[in-house]
Amino acid sequence: MVGEWERRLGGSRHADEQTPLGEAGGLRRGPIPILIGLLSVTFATMIGEIVPSYVSGTHVALMCLLIALVMAIYFGLWPALITAAVSVGVLDFLFLPPLIP
Repeated sequence: MVGEWERRLGGSRHADEQTPLGEAGGLRRGPIPILIGLLSVTFATMIGEIVPSYVSGTHVALMCLLIALVMAIYFGLWPALITAAVSVGVLDFLFLPPLIP
């Protein structure tokens, strides 16, 4: 019965088969996930800098947290960690006042 449904639906796809993006995993490997994360953090930072009266540093921090979460779900641990580290550095440098007067 299962074989009949697989045939009707076009077969099943296993991890070792080719995908339209090349190997199994496609965009999950290489520098592309890291670039996606960095561009996303850049976009969130630009929103915080362009519209400062509506968006505070807390809003940008939550956007970066959401970006790191999405990166972890779709691309795995290392792109998410790199994105989180870059977003912490950007938030600290651009949105937090200095503690030493």
